[in-house]
Amino acid sequence: MAVLDAEPEVMDRLAVHGELPVELAGSLVQALPNPRARHPLAGPLVHSGVRLGGGAATWYREPRSVCRKVPFGPIPALAPSLWLDEAITVARPVLESQTGHWHTVAAYQGLGYAEHLTAAPDGTVLRAVPFPLSGSPFISSVALTERFLLMVDPPVAYHRAAALVGVRLPYQERVGRRAFLGLLPRCGAFIEPVWAPLGRYQEVRTLRAAEDGYSRVTLDAVCRNPGEDAHQRRFTVDLLSGRISSRRLTGVHAVVACGSTVSGAGTWDLGPGWTAGQPVMVGAWVLLFGHNAVTRQGALFVLPAGNLPAGPTAWVELPVSVGVGDRVAWLR
Repeated sequence: MAVLDAEPEVMDRLAVHGELPVELAGSLVQALPNPRARHPLAGPLVHSGVRLGGGAATWYREPRSVCRKVPFGPIPALAPSLWLDEAITVARPVLESQTGHWHTVAAYQGLGYAEHLTAAPDGTVLRAVPFPLSGSPFISSVALTERFLLMVDPPVAYHRAAALVGVRLPYQERVGRRAFLGLLPRCGAFIEPVWAPLGRYQEVRTLRAAEDGYSRVTLDAVCRNPGEDAHQRRFTVDLLSGRISSRRLTGVHAVVACGSTVSGAGTWDLGPGWTAGQPVMVGAWVLLFGHNAVTRQGALFVLPAGNLPAGPTAWVELPVSVGVGDRVAWLR
């Protein structure tokens, strides 16, 4: 995927410790809060990252003029969750590999409908299909099959007072509420989605979806609750009965970060003072940014996915740390 409308301002050669895998050719880019925005999740975001290739690393830095392209931004994989001025929430987009287009759901607080949006690689909206959506849900992530767009509605509720003050996220966790999965047919406009309960998970992050014959749809997702390890589950929706079942996927490790540790096939700790960013799987490797709040040091770590306790095969030293974010993407 090309990084369009976000060409780097400066490409600085960075120090590499160890040996970078030769198959890693692309950029690990993260979205970070815009200092001028009213909320850290609100757009437009700023982007920073590292470009790898030929065993070398260079620093990717965005131009000074931040691109305000509602709602996807200049890099759809890193679209903001919120556009406060427009009162729009945006689900984490998913790439349709057959077309190269990005898909998401934009929800509009209190209007009674949302839109299934399709965008080009540069974030230009190509198609907007409205569908009924009552209340003020925050659709967090989506997945695609040939016939359906799958949507995760997490256990949060809209807080009008927080929205008016503008200093915190206007969507807050609602104790006791379950997460829901919505299935929206991709065949037309104003079609009511079908909803099924996923369970009492605080976080459900979609990985992949598939159709099992004509009457069943499956969704693989990373699920997590506070104080519990993240794990992968497979949800199966019976389209005829509307029932949903799930099972934990054994032998499959969800790679997640918490504090200074990254966990998956084992655990690795970055060390005192470090915070681990969102890990990204690239082939046989786990890539993640790290930030040390004490020394103001930043780094990109490359770890073997099958043996995290072995530590980094290589790490890239950043001249200055810009922090870590939860929206990270590998761009080719």
